[in-house]
Amino acid sequence: MLHLKEIERKIAELAGPIAAAAGLEVLLVELVGSGHNSILRVYLDKSDGVTLDDCKLVSRELGPVLDVEDPIGHPYSLEVSSPGLDRPLVKAADYRRFQGQLARLRTRRPLDGARSFKGRISSFEGDDSSGEIVLNSEDGREHRIPYEAIERGRLIPEF
Repeated sequence: MLHLKEIERKIAELAGPIAAAAGLEVLLVELVGSGHNSILRVYLDKSDGVTLDDCKLVSRELGPVLDVEDPIGHPYSLEVSSPGLDRPLVKAADYRRFQGQLARLRTRRPLDGARSFKGRISSFEGDDSSGEIVLNSEDGREHRIPYEAIERGRLIPEF
């Protein structure tokens, strides 16, 4: 049986061409839950926003492919959606694209005694694999967080 990250990677590979044919990109694939309660979430993205019709199209085309390939090996519910207001920050390009936005980052290991950081994305410096995110916290401190140290990041919606 495949490891969870390998399953998610395989599903992203299967969904990628389907999404690309519709002018979309697969942002993230998550398999959550276990057994019959598993949910497969496929998040789509495009520069001018993802529509409900985009999600329906990809879901209709991806479902039969997953049925044939069967990368999960047990029943699950498929959810195809936009990333939402609290979108995950997955790639270095996301941090560049959302400069000036409020975000919450969690690191794989403590940096300066903390693993959770909240602040405004000031910049992404360096190349995609070895760069760092400059995050300005509300108390005025600047955090320089290596991209490779990030476990997960999400935008924080502002109203």
